[in-house]
Amino acid sequence: MSEEANDRSLILISALLRALAHKIRTPLSVISNDLTFIKSTSFEVECARDLAKVKQISDLLRKCTTSVLQSAPADSFSLTEICERITAVQLRNGAPNPEMRIVIDPIQLNIVLDLIAESLRNFSPKPTGEPQPVCGEISQPTPELIRITIGHPFTSFASITDGARFNSLTALFNDTLDSDLPWPPIADALIWRMKGTAESTALTDS
Repeated sequence: MSEEANDRSLILISALLRALAHKIRTPLSVISNDLTFIKSTSFEVECARDLAKVKQISDLLRKCTTSVLQSAPADSFSLTEICERITAVQLRNGAPNPEMRIVIDPIQLNIVLDLIAESLRNFSPKPTGEPQPVCGEISQPTPELIRITIGHPFTSFASITDGARFNSLTALFNDTLDSDLPWPPIADALIWRMKGTAESTALTDS
């Protein structure tokens, strides 16, 4: 897919998400106001639960729209500097020469990693204590290419065989696992716009 096609696709996705957010969040705000009023008069427990659900939906829509809108001018960064700017996952520098530089938008990269981490958490074993952080390693196979490898515990599914490979996040989460998560398609669109690819391999513990 050409860079122009990638940009046009992202523009269309962005417009769709903004339209959906407007059409859904506007009535949600009305419902939220009504529930707040009812909560102040009666049915406090029931309304509090419904208000929490309304807020959850509103936050979901906000995250979808802001994911495709936030960016910064691409600039030259070393891998060390990239790691310092990434907050979505715990990123370790695994390159022999960590000061090699590459032109990249660190804000969009952080958003992509946040969407990946959010997707993984939905299919991670449920922890008894604090959730296990999502960790990754960054390397630079060539001066024009960086590779970020993320390994994370994954709930077993009969639909995934050991060694199965997927050429996009959407293929793994939405097609194979039949998930309705919005994050993988958005992450794929941003990755393609950054001229990258997302590949996944399912590995069982040996």
